[in-house]
Amino acid sequence: MSFVAANDKLLVLAGRDKVFVASLESLSRETTAIDISEARPVPVPSATTNSPSPKKVSVVCLTISTDSKYLCAADSDKYVYIYGKSKSGWKLLRYFQTEKRLLQMIFNNDSGYLAMTDKCGDVWLSDLVSEDAAIPRKILGHCSVILHTCLNAEGTRIFTCDRDEKIRVSSFPDSYIIKGYYMGHKEAVVSIALVFNDTHLFSVDIESNLKFWKVENKSCALTFNLFTVLRLTGEEATKSDFQISLMRATELNSTKVYLAMKVANYDKVPVFDFDLESLTVQLVGEVPINSTLFDFYWVGTSLFIACPDSSEGLIQVVITEDGKISEPKSCVIPQWEEIRTNMSSFIQFNQVCTIPLRKRVANDGLEKGPCNKVRATEDKVGDLKKVDGKKNVEKEPASA
Repeated sequence: MSFVAANDKLLVLAGRDKVFVASLESLSRETTAIDISEARPVPVPSATTNSPSPKKVSVVCLTISTDSKYLCAADSDKYVYIYGKSKSGWKLLRYFQTEKRLLQMIFNNDSGYLAMTDKCGDVWLSDLVSEDAAIPRKILGHCSVILHTCLNAEGTRIFTCDRDEKIRVSSFPDSYIIKGYYMGHKEAVVSIALVFNDTHLFSVDIESNLKFWKVENKSCALTFNLFTVLRLTGEEATKSDFQISLMRATELNSTKVYLAMKVANYDKVPVFDFDLESLTVQLVGEVPINSTLFDFYWVGTSLFIACPDSSEGLIQVVITEDGKISEPKSCVIPQWEEIRTNMSSFIQFNQVCTIPLRKRVANDGLEKGPCNKVRATEDKVGDLKKVDGKKNVEKEPASA
C-alpha cells in the first residue's frame, strides 16, 4: 500500500478522494488539491429506488511522470484518471475503467506509455500518444500476484516481482518476449530497484533477504539479511511478525546506493548504504516515526516520509557529507490537516485490501493436526486394501 509518489520537482500524496501535489521548490507555500470524486462517473441508479446509490470508493494508487507532464490516479471502482499539467493547473485528460483493481502504475521515461499492474497478476498498457489511449491492452500475465514493477531508463525492459519468489524481465512494450528470470528468493519478493545505469538490480523479500543481481547474466553477486543487522530475529520478532513491505533506492554516486526499508509492525525507517566496490551493506541510521502507518520517497539525497499521525507535516532526512543520515526535521506544508485526514481515510480503506504475502503452510505441517491424522490413517488403510485386493487378483490365476 503506497500513497506517495515523486519526481525531481513534485511530491504527490494520495488521500481517500483527493490527490495533493506539492512543489519541492516551494514546499511550504504551494499545495494543489485534485478532487478525484469530481471526475468520477455518476453512480448507476438503483433498481429499487431509481436513485443514485453511491459506492464506498477510494484512491488505491497513483503515479507522476518524470517530466511532470502527467499525473495518474486509480480508484477502488477500477477507474483510472489521467491528468495533464497546464498553465491553469491540472486538467483531466481522460479516464477509463479496467477489468480488475490496480495495485501499481508507472510511466516510462518519455511519458509515452502508462503501465498498470492489477491484483490478478496482469500488466496493462495505455499508449498516451495514440487516439486509443483510453483502451488499455494486456501485455503481461502472471500466475501470481505482482508486488512491484519497474522499467529501465531506455524503456525497453519491464521487470516484475511476485508472491511466488521470482523476478521476471520482458521486452517493453512487446512484453510477450520474455528475456528471463531471476531465481533465488525463497519468500515473496516485495520490491525491486534498478541501479548503476540499469546494469544491476536490487531485490528484497518479506524475510529481509536483500539480493544484488547483475542484469546482464542474471547472476546474484550478494545476498544479505537485513533483519540480522536490525536484530529483528528470534522469538520476539516472530511474535511481532516483522516483514519487509517496501524498499526505495537512491544513488549517491557511481558506487554508492542508499536503501530505505519499510518494515511491517516496526515504527522506524532503517536506511542502509551499499558500496559497489566492496559489495558491502551497512546500516547508516534509523528514522523514528512512532507509527506503523507511513510511506516514503527518495528525491535525490532527501528522504521524505508522509505519516498521517504526524501533526507537524512531512518528515525529511538528508544524506550527510560523512555518509550518514541527518536528524529528522518537519516540513510544514499548506493544508496539512486536510491532507493527513484524507491520508488516514485512504489507509483505513486500503488496509482491508492488503494482500497476504506469507507462504501457505506446507503439507507436512498440516498433517500434524488431529483432523489430518485421521485422514492420513484412512488413506493408509485404503491403500492397504487396494494392495491386498491387487494381491488377491494376482493369486487367483495361480490357484486355478
